[in-house]
Amino acid sequence: SELLDAIEINIIELNSEYDQPDIFINNDGYQDGYTIIKERIIDRNGNIIYIWPYNPLLYCITEVLDNGEFIGFQSGVGTSETNGIKSDLKGNISWRSPERVIRELLPINLDDHPHYIGIVKEEYVCPVPSPLSSSIDWIESGVDSVTCFSDQIVIWNELGNDIWRWSSRENYSFEDVDEDFVQYLYGGVTPTHNLNFDWTHANSVYFDSSDSSIYFNTRHLSRISKIDYPSGQILWNFGKDLPSNDPVFGEDLSISGQHAIRKLENGNLMIYDNGNFNNPELSRGLEIDIIENNGSYEAEIVWEYVLVDSLYTYKHGDCDRLKNGNSLLTAGQQKTLVEVDSLNNIK
Repeated sequence: SELLDAIEINIIELNSEYDQPDIFINNDGYQDGYTIIKERIIDRNGNIIYIWPYNPLLYCITEVLDNGEFIGFQSGVGTSETNGIKSDLKGNISWRSPERVIRELLPINLDDHPHYIGIVKEEYVCPVPSPLSSSIDWIESGVDSVTCFSDQIVIWNELGNDIWRWSSRENYSFEDVDEDFVQYLYGGVTPTHNLNFDWTHANSVYFDSSDSSIYFNTRHLSRISKIDYPSGQILWNFGKDLPSNDPVFGEDLSISGQHAIRKLENGNLMIYDNGNFNNPELSRGLEIDIIENNGSYEAEIVWEYVLVDSLYTYKHGDCDRLKNGNSLLTAGQQKTLVEVDSLNNIK
């Protein structure tokens, strides 16, 4: 028999964030395997079996590849502007994003070659958004512009070349501002040109190779857009009806502040709906069928799991369909995972 001539052992001191969690398991019907949470991998009992042990810290693992490598991005002290990475578990980085990635980075295949799609920030000066612009404090201050942040979708090839870029600023109307988010985030802020206004806050993107389209999820607009690739034309907007004349459907579903757009094998969409500013505020996982009829669209919920009110999450969250048909919800701020079957029984 062969003998090992070397073994590498990494011992990492864990802080209180990694305390042993409370676990409830119904042993019948759960999805076997491991779960990725940000920069760590856990087993079904909540035990950490892997954590990124290198500096700078890995903020999030977004996908594991068939060869065992993973896609993710780094954050925190020492992070470079090229923070999106492809790496193995030993920290050998084989690809870096040419610019700073925020919130999403995924592998895609174009023309039988590996590429990467991610979200990056765009910054510029913009008018004071409604409803701040109509408030007495802002009118009397004389401040008529602020620093605005929105999002771009970028596709890079393996060489790091930028081959396609789509801008929220160029394709959305600035009339479309969700006043609930503006009031919540900036309602009590002293008027100043130095205000950093996070207009769109896109948190997920999904490339659909079946019809060469991109689904783009903007949290602060409570909107999901389907975009044609490579033309960049917006095919439809789904979500909250905002002040511009841009057509939107599905407002009756009341999604708000949502995360984690994905397309399932059956063609339906899956999201984690945070439920911000709804009455009551409840977070839920949704499977949605988008129905087209002679150029008009409607959205229908075909599956829904509403988390208990104690698991409401103002921000963060995820919902995935597992291989066995179950769904896994991540109530981010509450540090809770819930796996349910198609009948919504907790597994």
